[in-house]
Amino acid sequence: MTQELVLKGTTAYYERLVPEVKKRMYENKLVFVHDSLLVGCQYNCAKCFSGGSKEYTRQLEKMGKKATNLSEENRRNMIKEASDLGVKALVIAGAGEPLLSKDLDKVIEMCSKMDMHVVVFTNGLLLDKEKAEKYLSKNVSIVFSLDSLKEENYDKLTGTKGNLKTALKHLKDLLEMGEEKAEIADNYKVVRVAVNTNPTILTYRPDKGIDEVKEIHELINGRATHFVSHITPNANALKNWKMLIGKEGCELNPVLGEAQEKYSRGLGGSSRRDDGKCAYIYNGVVQFAGYWMGCPNIGVSADNGRYPEVNIEEHFKEKLASLEKSGKPLCISGRG
Repeated sequence: MTQELVLKGTTAYYERLVPEVKKRMYENKLVFVHDSLLVGCQYNCAKCFSGGSKEYTRQLEKMGKKATNLSEENRRNMIKEASDLGVKALVIAGAGEPLLSKDLDKVIEMCSKMDMHVVVFTNGLLLDKEKAEKYLSKNVSIVFSLDSLKEENYDKLTGTKGNLKTALKHLKDLLEMGEEKAEIADNYKVVRVAVNTNPTILTYRPDKGIDEVKEIHELINGRATHFVSHITPNANALKNWKMLIGKEGCELNPVLGEAQEKYSRGLGGSSRRDDGKCAYIYNGVVQFAGYWMGCPNIGVSADNGRYPEVNIEEHFKEKLASLEKSGKPLCISGRG
């Protein structure tokens, strides 16, 4: 039977139905590496869990550290090490818009030579038809962020003005290419196109006849995987929490949780495992400017060392030991 790696939630590639990947997950083995390209972003999204590369850079500077991109040699070595450890997915998300980076094509080429699959999260503003065809031809998975089809809401949620028309054109072109699976190696196939939606009080209020999640779902019309997930209370999202969620507290909003249950094809933003643990933290490693992070929702910690002085395996073992000592994460992402 053809096996698939399918994006669960908005964080990494997991698949409950793939025996090899599930086995790795529950043995607390490494499943993915989250890479960052140290670029800015044209948007200032109200929901942004990281605050972008500027926020991470600011955190490092407060600790007397400098944010510098990984050298090409170090990045190649990191990808090779991950591949040697059995990792099949490199995720690029969360610290800027990847399509702004001159290094993106190089990273994709490096991964291709090592049978590593690349997952690119994008706001879609630069993803014209030519770029989409190029990346899909290289078996890159594209995760397109879209939270609203109404210009006023889109502008408010992205902190920009007048970009919805372009983003929608690029999304429609992408959807016309379909959700065909692409084989990478060892009979694994991956979802090529996904749309990521975070419902807010602006976009989902069934009691008031507002259901933009449904409108986005109908626009996709089965041509891509649709992920719907609750916003994580960090960085910009925490600052804008009441506007996004409609309440002061950071607990899950049941109204918005309904949208997640109704439309989601995945685990939601938490990427929870069946045992309630956050798969993102227990099964992946994240680097920003070479510094290892426990989780991008928590922020940069220079105490975790820097690649290559601390390699992937060393960091992953240290992180797992710390998690086992403290118990499962208490943030909103780790709740059952």
